[in-house]
Amino acid sequence: MRLLAVMLALLLICPLVAQDLSAALSEADALWRARQYDAAEAQFSRALELAGSDEEHAQTRWMLASARQGRGDISGALEALEPVLELAGGPWVMRALETLASLAERERQPELAARAWQRISEVAPEGDPRRAEARLAVARQALLSGDAKGAADGLRELLAEEPPEHVARQARDMLTGVLTQLGRFEEALAVARDAEDDGRRVRLLMSVAQALSDAGHAGLAVDVSEEILALEPGHLQAMRLIYRIAVQEGTADALREELTRRAQSENPEGALRFLAEIAVWQNEPEAAVEALGRLAGLLPRDVSVRIELGRQALEAGELAAAEDALRKALELSPGNRVAAMTLAEVLIRTGRSDEAVDLLREAAEYTPTDPNAVRSLGQMLAANSLHHQALETYLEGREAADDPTLFAFEIAREYAALLQHREAAKELLAALQDDRVPARMVGYELQHLVRDEMLGDDVMDVLDGAMDQIEPGPEGRLALAQVYLQAGRAEQAAELVAGLRGAGEELISFARDSDLRGQREMAAALYEMALEADLSPPARTDAVTRLARILAEEGRWREALAVLDDPAVEDSPRALLLRGRLLLERARDLDAARETFERLMATGHPDYMEAAQWAMADWLFASGRLEEAEAAYAELAGDAAQQPVEPLQMPPLPPGFELMPNFPEIPRSGAEEQPDVGRAELRLAEIALRRGEIEEARERFRLVAAAHPDSPHANDALERLAFIRENLDGQGVAEEHYLKALGMLDRGALPMAEQVLAEVAATRGEPLADDAQMLLANVRAEQGEHEAAVRAWERLTERFPESLLAPEALLRGARLQRDELGDVQAAARMLRAVIEGYPDSAAAAEARSELELLPRSASRLDIGLAPEEAGDT
Repeated sequence: MRLLAVMLALLLICPLVAQDLSAALSEADALWRARQYDAAEAQFSRALELAGSDEEHAQTRWMLASARQGRGDISGALEALEPVLELAGGPWVMRALETLASLAERERQPELAARAWQRISEVAPEGDPRRAEARLAVARQALLSGDAKGAADGLRELLAEEPPEHVARQARDMLTGVLTQLGRFEEALAVARDAEDDGRRVRLLMSVAQALSDAGHAGLAVDVSEEILALEPGHLQAMRLIYRIAVQEGTADALREELTRRAQSENPEGALRFLAEIAVWQNEPEAAVEALGRLAGLLPRDVSVRIELGRQALEAGELAAAEDALRKALELSPGNRVAAMTLAEVLIRTGRSDEAVDLLREAAEYTPTDPNAVRSLGQMLAANSLHHQALETYLEGREAADDPTLFAFEIAREYAALLQHREAAKELLAALQDDRVPARMVGYELQHLVRDEMLGDDVMDVLDGAMDQIEPGPEGRLALAQVYLQAGRAEQAAELVAGLRGAGEELISFARDSDLRGQREMAAALYEMALEADLSPPARTDAVTRLARILAEEGRWREALAVLDDPAVEDSPRALLLRGRLLLERARDLDAARETFERLMATGHPDYMEAAQWAMADWLFASGRLEEAEAAYAELAGDAAQQPVEPLQMPPLPPGFELMPNFPEIPRSGAEEQPDVGRAELRLAEIALRRGEIEEARERFRLVAAAHPDSPHANDALERLAFIRENLDGQGVAEEHYLKALGMLDRGALPMAEQVLAEVAATRGEPLADDAQMLLANVRAEQGEHEAAVRAWERLTERFPESLLAPEALLRGARLQRDELGDVQAAARMLRAVIEGYPDSAAAAEARSELELLPRSASRLDIGLAPEEAGDT
């Protein structure tokens, strides 16, 4: 009776506990959505106390991890999920473990990811394919951890258990790659030969053959390639590998002789294909025609052989043979586009353009009422430079469809090819109103026209005249805004995007494209416009950081710092690093730089911790705390020398998917700065120089140049060595003052540095005088005293005309005259002075290029012509 009462009580309590848990989770979720994070965390803790079963624990922890992940707290999410590794199986446990494994992979924690996948393989139900998929993922994590042998053993065990076909296929691919990486080529070949079909077998054998060749096993690589050709005659990669090895070993002629001998055998097909490919690679179309002609006789129904024979005959100038081969290819494969286009080229070369058009019409199965056929024919005609005929085709198709915007984009491109650019612009505006054409593509074409100095004004006239007559959609308005920006008319661009919903994200996308295409000014303008629109916090952070980077790289560092004051980037590691660098290296505000770097360190972002350490070392150096800077750089140099560059970590893949074997290793680029031993060693040498330890500095610079000959640090070290040899011997007041001035510049004490440098520059007979004068001019330019900087550079060339710094001083002065003072005539005169006074210098080569880019009036006057003579030239 007592036992019955206890059981009844438990039955009454359990629903209440489940109800309380559900309520607690709902309340925690609501609090989190309301951004009351502390209260939500407390409620999640209460839910964990209420959870009774492993499933309830897993569900609660999964919800907590999802909430933290949504806030960007990945470490917190991992911390919440890790205890699930100890729970028994169930749907929620599996879900939590999969999330844990995925997050651990993304955060580059292969050991934790492997534990999660291993646990999944243990708790997944019998027969569930996720068991095998998890085993595959465990092997992948072992490989990422550097345990290639463990990965190979795990994959062998997995294949021995006959997993599902998709897992077995990926495991075999991966095992082949791992064994190849370990240099166990015979085992890798055995695994590759066990592939389930010839196609996959050939692919795996080819990967092993490439690895054998790279490892120096040329003979075995050739044997495997021959095995591939036996399975798949004409395999292009295998033939290329055999030929490449033959060229490297000087046996290419012997290879061709052997292939020629085989071509006379009873089974000549493979040898003839190989001979034809070698002839193509060596640009010997006549030999290719001979081999392909014989091959066509052996394979009279092979269309690809006939087409290639026609191509090579065309290359060899044998137009009759090319026409014959291509017509036979069309007989075998009527309407074959490649054969038709190649034959059309033959006909055009023989003056039969009308026949070529008829042929292409037939190949495209052209009827004016079929838009696909019209477009196909138009493309083929345009590819053969028959632009008039292509234009007629599109116009005929538009008339047949009675659609005023149909083919507008294609017609515009044909007008542009015919140099009728105003008509092209009109058609592109029509295309903007056609939903079938992406507005971005239309915008790119309009930008291309506007960028042309000869056409830009005419195209903008067309746009201005048509703006009241068209009603582009949101995407079209964005595209037009980009065109107006290209033309330098930012106000009209802003009017076009004003009030557009989601315009900010689209403008950011446009800006990225512009940046990738090298249009930095347009990218900056687009980012500025995007910041005026409504943006999500992540998008705003991205736009601010990218804009600041562009401004900084263009030398507009003050504007970049102003942009980085945006509250959206307050905790962004990337923005903090950029801001700190600008404060340290350009603004020379050491206090603000240190505060920024400390905030960067406080973010704890793993990709930026090393960059923060470098930044703090540079701050110590700039602050004149040379002992601390020396210790910091020594530590960084030691860490960088011991730490190999990590391969690129790809995003986590779903269970059952795997990267291709032998995926090339790509250095990580998550952090802004990578380990750099040479840079640290260069700084250590510079520290010795600042201390006046000339011999130690000289030795350190020599070591940098010898140890890192292919890095930019070697050039810097050699330059410093030359400077020491010409100017420093550890004696004299001027040397001490010059080195002190360098420290003052780093600390931002520019007026004091300027005064000290002026004293050194004024010292007669002092070897450092020209260097001090050069540095003095640089300081004045950095302070914005552009006219004073130009005078200082000119003074250097007057006082020290034989100095190696003189041509560089004139070149810098010319650039300042051109870019900052806007005096193109003065810039031209200084560039000419470099060319005439120092014709063999590197600066003279740059001056010649820059003089050509100046307006023609300035460059002509600069060579000594009178204005009226310049006009007649």
